[in-house]
Amino acid sequence: MTEQTVQRDGYSLTFVDEGTGPALVLLPGGSLNITYLQPLADSLTKAGIRVIRINSRQPPKDADALILMQDLAADVLAVITHLDLSDAWSPGTRSAIASLAPPLSSRRTGSRA
Repeated sequence: MTEQTVQRDGYSLTFVDEGTGPALVLLPGGSLNITYLQPLADSLTKAGIRVIRINSRQPPKDADALILMQDLAADVLAVITHLDLSDAWSPGTRSAIASLAPPLSSRRTGSRA
């Protein structure tokens, strides 16, 4: 597992891209990081799925700064764009990305449940 980074709005977004095949984006919940998703990613890559695990932003140092859902959705799209993916899906996040980051959602993303 090799972590990569992409810069967006002054943040370094870390992610792991592994496997081949259709791309699936996995996001850790709560205060977890992408290491938590490693066993699932291993199973999916063995099944022929390309898995992109993206860490959440770290809380800002400025206590008054907010991280909005729009920021998180745009972070996902920044990684997808950085990887030049023409198609990626993530369980439960497509509508969030489409509704929260409309200028960026013109890039084709799909959700398959």
